[in-house]
Amino acid sequence: TLTKVAQFNRAMGLAFDLQGFRFVADSENQAIRQVDLEGDLVSTYISEGLELPVDLMFDPVNNLYVVDETAGKVLKFDLFGNQTAVWAGLTQPTAIALTPSRNLVVTEFGGTLFLFENGTGDFSVADGTILAEGLVEPRGLAVLEDGLIVISDSRSEERRVGKEGRSRWSP
Repeated sequence: TLTKVAQFNRAMGLAFDLQGFRFVADSENQAIRQVDLEGDLVSTYISEGLELPVDLMFDPVNNLYVVDETAGKVLKFDLFGNQTAVWAGLTQPTAIALTPSRNLVVTEFGGTLFLFENGTGDFSVADGTILAEGLVEPRGLAVLEDGLIVISDSRSEERRVGKEGRSRWSP
């Protein structure tokens, strides 16, 4: 349903698909919203099966990944909005990014930075590799072209950086 007025309630994550459409994690409304190229029309892209979406991103083939903090999951959706995979068992995931080698990195509130090899099936925390621990409230996560992973840990007032697969991190 397209509308010129959308009542967002705690908009958190923002991502752009390959066509340039904006997608917003509308956390308290438990939905993912799509905003058209001009910013005039808003539609509900996903509204079922989400508890508290807080971050999202697209991969190079336009699959959408949604971080659901309350459910402790990362959900993967295809171009048509169909859920195709889930990474479950996370405590409170807060942010997501993709490395140059197409691995997912996910942060947890009060915890850990995980790396998941990007596969086609469902995963659990046991399938992830721990890259960093001791995070307090990571909300910002980015991976640069050279594989450098940057985390903004808002409560500890630190930025942690490191490379994919590297075990030591610097504050």
